Amino acid sequence: MGSTRFPGKMMASLHGRTMMEWVLKRCMLASTVDQVVLATSDLPRDDALVEVAEQCGVAISRGQEEDVLGRFAKAAKLVDASTVVRVCGDRPLIDPQWTDLAVQYYVNEPVDLAFNHISSEHDIWPRGFGVEVFSATNLYSMDETQSDRYFREHVTPYIWQNQDIYKVKAVPSPIEIADDCRFDVDTVEDFEQVRSYTESMNINVSAREILSLWSARNPDSVFRTNFLN
Repeated sequence: MGSTRFPGKMMASLHGRTMMEWVLKRCMLASTVDQVVLATSDLPRDDALVEVAEQCGVAISRGQEEDVLGRFAKAAKLVDASTVVRVCGDRPLIDPQWTDLAVQYYVNEPVDLAFNHISSEHDIWPRGFGVEVFSATNLYSMDETQSDRYFREHVTPYIWQNQDIYKVKAVPSPIEIADDCRFDVDTVEDFEQVRSYTESMNINVSAREILSLWSARNPDSVFRTNFLN
């Protein structure tokens, strides 16, 4: 709730539901996910998020606001997780199908971290739909050994910055789309874009449907593929 660019954004109303509810319920739709946990701060201003999570039937873990790494480790321990799927709260359109793609890739390939939340050199993924997947063992190790403020605030940079130790790979992308396509919500303008793309859709809208609409509105920016047909 303490976002500086868009204060209180997680409680902003998106077609009758809070953005927090969109994130949690869409995470719950992923078939490869056993349990969803809200890892929020212990500040009173985030009590509203806890209320939404309780209404959604989601587990709740709270900790220091700036120690996001610690909060993730605490959340993973709460449910005895072996594999962690990291979703940022600024993704109301987090896609269950793309979450499943990432988890399945992580399970089937010898990688320490699989991702489809950002693009790589060879695989273009629009922002706002994807996740990071990694082991709880590596999460706990980072929590126990890393004290640098940057690593504590952002969870996975230690893995990204030490790819001589960890194998990090993008999930192969089934689409071909412009890299400037993004649907995460950092600002009010971002939120209004998400609202405009979902105004005739419900909370179960897929990335495929959103990107089909994006393609129609931005014909010069998007390359159509079988994924969109």
